[in-house]
Amino acid sequence: MPQMGPLNWFMLMIYFSMLMLMYNTFIYSMFSYTIKNQKKNKIKMNWKW
Repeated sequence: MPQMGPLNWFMLMIYFSMLMLMYNTFIYSMFSYTIKNQKKNKIKMNWKW
């Protein structure tokens, strides 16, 4: 089916872009969570001192 060629490429592009977005959001959430924990620990250390 030559008519389905562009549609398949488009669906593959959407699929990979969604995977990339999910991967990036997961890494960003983990990174921001670690940064928040570090900030909280620093604040607690400053408060103790």
